[in-house]
Amino acid sequence: MKLTVGFQQAITIMALIASQKNGAGLNIRIIAKQMKINESYLRKLARKLVTADLLTSSKSRFSGYTLKSDPKEITLLDVFNAIEGEDSFLEHTGIITQTFNGVEEVHVAQKMNEVLHVLDTAETLYRKELSSYTLDSLLETANNGVVHEIDWILRNGEG
Repeated sequence: MKLTVGFQQAITIMALIASQKNGAGLNIRIIAKQMKINESYLRKLARKLVTADLLTSSKSRFSGYTLKSDPKEITLLDVFNAIEGEDSFLEHTGIITQTFNGVEEVHVAQKMNEVLHVLDTAETLYRKELSSYTLDSLLETANNGVVHEIDWILRNGEG
């Protein structure tokens, strides 16, 4: 399995918005400028985050995207599911069983079921680990767990 770059970019979008000073909305232009990524591509990622109820979107000139929930309630699994989907990583095709069906000398089908079980377990553990890490924990600083707010609007010459 290979994660898309979009997952990392979506985490970055969420972190930018969560760290924005005073919870002000960030428009896609500022996000794109800070990330140095194409606006239309980021708009597609942000749309997935809105659809997954992680962000809200406002069309007014001075606002943009804001978090829909507290950063303590948003996990990396939420972001992962929004971008990558909730389907299993592994598609059980049955090709091994089909190929070796009736060939008693070869126990590949039995062993393959063991391998599939290991892969299913790995996916479960992966998702569990993502669910244990919140957006808030990503943003905490050494200042007694306080999130350092940044004025991304001003920093990008927009304020």
